[in-house]
Amino acid sequence: MNAMPLHECKLQQYQLKLLRPPCKFGHDGLKTVRFRCDNNSSTVLEVLKSRGWLQVEGEDESWNLFWCEVTKLRTTLDNRRLEGNQRVPHFRNHYELTRKNLLAKNLKRLRRQCVKEGCREDADMCDCMPVTYELPGEYMMFVEEYRKESDATWIVKPSCGSQGRGIFLFQKLKELTDWRTARSLTEANNKEVLSDWKTQRSHDNIGDQVFSDTHIVQRYIDNPYLIAGRKFDLRIYVLITSFSPLKAWIGREGFARLSNEQFSLSDLSDSRVHLTNSSIQLRSDSGGQGCKWSLRSLREFLTARHGATTVETLVQDIARVVLTSLRCVQNVIIQDRHCFELYGYDVLLDCNLKP
Repeated sequence: MNAMPLHECKLQQYQLKLLRPPCKFGHDGLKTVRFRCDNNSSTVLEVLKSRGWLQVEGEDESWNLFWCEVTKLRTTLDNRRLEGNQRVPHFRNHYELTRKNLLAKNLKRLRRQCVKEGCREDADMCDCMPVTYELPGEYMMFVEEYRKESDATWIVKPSCGSQGRGIFLFQKLKELTDWRTARSLTEANNKEVLSDWKTQRSHDNIGDQVFSDTHIVQRYIDNPYLIAGRKFDLRIYVLITSFSPLKAWIGREGFARLSNEQFSLSDLSDSRVHLTNSSIQLRSDSGGQGCKWSLRSLREFLTARHGATTVETLVQDIARVVLTSLRCVQNVIIQDRHCFELYGYDVLLDCNLKP
């Protein structure tokens, strides 16, 4: 990945020690990286092989990189003694950052800390995530917020999930209460499944299965920046090699995902308008999987429209959003020198180019 250290984003006020990404390094001084991969049909495997790296299989423990599934992470770390040049691609509790409900809690905690320390600007950066409440636990808190702005638009998302599954928008509180009632009936009719989930939840090593019945309700950004009248978001990749001290790089390569449909609030049920996921855009009447632009192309477009200074400010703002999210979990992520993580950030811009 063509990566840029966060300190190159002019964030020196955080005094982070950021180094050049490690370049490895096989055993016995060899420069060929040995890797092991759980999924032999994955794109990851193709990429690793295309770099000229050597795949090891079976009981061979001479790997430098074990691209293991999240469900095997705990076993990988606990059932073997890893050497200094061996790495796995996840931190033990990576979900503190990747789960929407936990990210919201961690940002709120950092915000309280910043306010207490008198760091007003840092506290304001914690608002990079829209107003968020966890369901069902914070439902009554949400109702109080809803009554303050009853004409606002809200979005419900599973705390963990992908491809736009389980997401819907609403403006009337009755729509949310009807959804909660339907969910309660479904859970009542599937007591055995729910019991199995509760059993899973009691374990520490279930990774992405934790809190599977938890959702968040979030203020919907109803004034997004549009390209040709269509909504889009940015996918940006961030590599973390350590949380203590924090060592992070933002990938220069990424892409923007555009909807096939014209943006409008007239139909909140049309996910093709409001969600840019490729899996959602496949269902578009206009065909295709949505449009993707490289970040370079998007930057050129925005520069032509708004000027280089404005775009550079935007880049800095996105870097600050990323850094704020990392700071909010820095003290809760379990540090392990054998772990790294490649996070994919989805960033939405409002009509004022604010991420």
